Amino acid sequence: MTKLFLIADGFTRAYPLIIIFSSFLNSILNNNQKELYFAAFLFISDVFNHFIKTYLFKPLFGDKKIPFFGYGTRPQKMNCGLFIDNKESQSYGFPSGHSQIAWLFTTYKILNLKGKNKTPISLFLIALATLVSYSRVKWAKCHTVQQVVFGAIIGVIIANYLNDYFNNYFEKKN
Repeated sequence: MTKLFLIADGFTRAYPLIIIFSSFLNSILNNNQKELYFAAFLFISDVFNHFIKTYLFKPLFGDKKIPFFGYGTRPQKMNCGLFIDNKESQSYGFPSGHSQIAWLFTTYKILNLKGKNKTPISLFLIALATLVSYSRVKWAKCHTVQQVVFGAIIGVIIANYLNDYFNNYFEKKN
């Protein structure tokens, strides 16, 4: 493996932690309450992902292949965590949490972009979320395409809901 690949793999594994931490840090440095709430919801979304994997999809799917959704289990017993420690992942695969967080972040940030640099920033964020999703299927081999796509759909839905909710909440507050 090349050094560049190892860096990219490490970055995509750490991406959810990076964006949650950077959102919290941004909220503190800029004294931005809306960003603080968003960072908290990124964290809550990650917890929500583990909850629905364990208590909704695992009992629903089990080890079966469901038409259109595919398998709920991970495709291989791979190390899917932040650190490569040669331990097999024990968590359920459906939906991908990395994809969910990446697309939640991307969608929410794009919906809130202002100014003349919207297009290049949007394209950059979409490229990052796509890279994270791709890496979960092709590099880490922790998910199927369906698991990543449904994680992305859940992330986009949550982002749209949060955007509407925050806009209404902070509009009323001001």
